[in-house]
Amino acid sequence: MFKVSTYFIKEQIHNVSIRDLITLYKQELEIQSVNNIADNGDTIDFRNKVIKFVLNRYADKFSSFSSGQIKIVDEGNEFGVHFKADWTRMFTSAGLLAGIVTILSFFSIGFKIFCLFVGLGVFALLVIIGFISTSISFPIYFTSLRNKIEQELQEG
Repeated sequence: MFKVSTYFIKEQIHNVSIRDLITLYKQELEIQSVNNIADNGDTIDFRNKVIKFVLNRYADKFSSFSSGQIKIVDEGNEFGVHFKADWTRMFTSAGLLAGIVTILSFFSIGFKIFCLFVGLGVFALLVIIGFISTSISFPIYFTSLRNKIEQELQEG
C-alpha cells in the first residue's frame, strides 16, 4: 500500500469546503485519464484498468496504481488530504511485459532455461524501476498538485 499526505491551511483558502476540494481533485483524476472515479462525500475512490492506452502524454501520474483513495479530512485549522493506493497494477504490467520478452526469446533462441531468467530479470528490473520512480516522483507530484489547487482557489 502506497501512502502520502498533504494539507491545506484554511486561512489561506477562505470559504472553501471539503466538497470544493473533492471536485478539484476529481477533475485532476479525470485529466490523468483514470478510468473509474467515484466520490463519496469526503472521499474519492478510483480504479485503473490493467491495460490501457492513453494518448494524453500528461496522463501517467496515477498509472502505477490499480486502485486508490483520496480522503479529505477537516482537521480544525486545516484540511488534511490523504492518498493511499494499491501497487498491483505495476506488478501486473511488469509481468505482462516480462512474459512477452520471455516468449520472444523462446522463439529466437529456442526453449532454454536462459529465456526464463531473462524474463525474470526483465520483471525484476521493471518492478524496481517502477517502485523507485513512483516512490520519488509521486509525492513531489502530489505536493505540486496541492500547490496548484491552492493557487486556483486563492485566485478564484
